[in-house]
Amino acid sequence: MKRLNLHIPLIIIVMVTALVYARTLENGILNWDDQTHITNNSDIQSLSIQNIKAIFTSYYVKMYHPLVTLSFAIEYHFFGLNSTVYHATNVLFHLANVVLVFYFVLLLSRRRETAIIVACLFGIHPMHVESVAWIAERKDVVYAFFYLSALIFYLRFIRQGKVINYWMVCFCFILSLFSKTAAITLPIVLFMVDIYLHRESTVRTFLEKLPLLLLSLVFGLIALHSQGEGEGARYFVGDNFNFIDQFFLASYSLCYYIIHLFLPINLSALHLLPIKIEGLLPAEYYLALIPLSILAFIGTRKGIFQREYVFGLLFFVLGVSLHIHIVPIGMAIVSERYTYLAYVGLYYIIGQLYSFSFERYQDFLLSWKKPIITGMTLLTLFFGYITYERIGVWNNTSLLFQDAAMKASSTAEKNFIQTFNYMFEADDKNRMKLYADAIECFNKAIVLSPQMPDLYVNRAVAKINLHDYNSAMKDCEKAIELNPSFAPAYPNRALLYILSNRQEEACADLWTAYRLGLHNVFDFYPINCF
Repeated sequence: MKRLNLHIPLIIIVMVTALVYARTLENGILNWDDQTHITNNSDIQSLSIQNIKAIFTSYYVKMYHPLVTLSFAIEYHFFGLNSTVYHATNVLFHLANVVLVFYFVLLLSRRRETAIIVACLFGIHPMHVESVAWIAERKDVVYAFFYLSALIFYLRFIRQGKVINYWMVCFCFILSLFSKTAAITLPIVLFMVDIYLHRESTVRTFLEKLPLLLLSLVFGLIALHSQGEGEGARYFVGDNFNFIDQFFLASYSLCYYIIHLFLPINLSALHLLPIKIEGLLPAEYYLALIPLSILAFIGTRKGIFQREYVFGLLFFVLGVSLHIHIVPIGMAIVSERYTYLAYVGLYYIIGQLYSFSFERYQDFLLSWKKPIITGMTLLTLFFGYITYERIGVWNNTSLLFQDAAMKASSTAEKNFIQTFNYMFEADDKNRMKLYADAIECFNKAIVLSPQMPDLYVNRAVAKINLHDYNSAMKDCEKAIELNPSFAPAYPNRALLYILSNRQEEACADLWTAYRLGLHNVFDFYPINCF
């Protein structure tokens, strides 16, 4: 009966989460990364030895996650491009992660109420929709599954001393790394768990983590190498941000994630990097340091709750540390998917605060317990409603970018996002009108942001499709003038050279693109440059 009472809340949480995320089964395959991973990915169209080898030796959208790609290949083999199957797999992994979060927190805290609160928030928080509803982000739910499994086996290892649990930690860690290289943080978290549980630090406790640290180093190097392959996202930011800017970008990212834990509003698929005005970032980027300083100061105050607070906060910071623009890569300042596992740390603080409060002030809070539980239940239902509505936005590419444009913080950002929508819909029967609309949108964006080379290159692509080759050439040359290292400009100019029978110049541009990281550039052009 006692075990049943323990599992009833977990069963309810899983059922509610499943009910909310069932809506994803109605969604389709997007034309945003999904097509690279699935629709246009020849590597998943056969389970041959050759294809499996390619999966484990290739990067996709500049990332290494062969286990996830292999799961796509298995689904494609049995179900083709049935979007319901791909979404169902994501949801099943998320539901499994809810269970794993519950048991991890239960083993760590030994408090049932804490485990219930953390699992509930993890299951239905709106910030996790992107990781579950976007097929291409399966790497989040899969790596989290093995990461959490490794943590559970580690807790069993240090409490039971069974070697089999240690080897299961290693096995799950490897699978997590093969799902997403963000798993490299696990050895640090294991050290944090040791400190949190007052485990004595010895040579043995270090040596048991040494193989994991070496694995982290190897996969960290793989992640760095992957960023140099293919069309670099780094080009989106250019050289606009100096070291001081990067510090405030990171501060803003951390502050954004913490605020949206409590206020998950204005969620969007694209939160673009800010535009500097007269060399300065918007004011909120500098002001973000104030609340972060307060949170850090609280962590230095000794007390009964300090250990819980510091552990939860460090778990969160470590979880998002690879994505807070310490080194700016990509065009987004924040992305909701990066909170998927990291938020467990903040949920832990909330859960432990509830448990500690009722343990320490039981006489005072006992009469308030029902209203508090009622309020938390209503908040959970409210979060569930936001999550359900947010899932609908991920139904198709057009709806997703329309939503992002509507929530843009500036006219320049809105125009930039709208161009994405036009370009990704370019296969539509009205593609000529869409290209024309895209050019008009790019024109507006360029007026507001004339120093962004990617705007000129994307406008050139639209013009090429409308056969306006002379104007497209000017755009490519302008992009190269703004940033000679902007690789995507060269293949497009090469195409224009090919159309003008200027093969030597085309080859020169293709080789330049190759040296800048576009190593497969020769596969797509009808010209021999060797």
